[in-house]
Amino acid sequence: MKQKTPNLPPPPVAAAGVVALDGNSVLLVRRDKDPAREQWSFPGGSIHPGERTADAARREAEEETGLRLRILDVIGIYDGIYSGSGQQPGFHYCVANFLATAEDGREPRAQSNVSDARWVPLDQTDCYTISDAMRTTLAHAVELHRQLTDSGARRAVRVEGLYVITGEHREQRRSHLDVTRGAVAGGARLVQLREKHRDTGELVRIA
Repeated sequence: MKQKTPNLPPPPVAAAGVVALDGNSVLLVRRDKDPAREQWSFPGGSIHPGERTADAARREAEEETGLRLRILDVIGIYDGIYSGSGQQPGFHYCVANFLATAEDGREPRAQSNVSDARWVPLDQTDCYTISDAMRTTLAHAVELHRQLTDSGARRAVRVEGLYVITGEHREQRRSHLDVTRGAVAGGARLVQLREKHRDTGELVRIA
């Protein structure tokens, strides 16, 4: 007897967004296509098959505003449902948001899928019809940017757990691989390959 295939919902639409900050301003675009026509949002859009998410965010922002952005960090992932309206069907979407800054001092100009693109002072965003989710994301972006720029440097990377440096123990006949396996089994979080008396080719082969 043939079993019925359950009606599974479509997979979420994967997208990438950019919260670009320049001093005390944020980059906003106004959409000119449904389902978000005339709404203000961060630059961003769909991820192409095989494309890295950060690359998609950077590409979409440049296509929409003409600006080249430098990605600084991940803000977070927003998962939501667009319920649809009129002739527009609903869909499930999942957006990875990135913090970015402009690579040069050019002004944005509206291009693909947007009717306007501009830097908006943070204290004037209330004048723009952006969603509550966007306001939350913007607040997280501002705080993350503050953390990254405090003391003029990025946050230090904290390494926890064992940090093991390998070396071939010929007298014990233990190879780099043996040492690494034992270190990982013992809880090492980071393993560094070191062999001072080998040339680069040999090190690459060992690695």
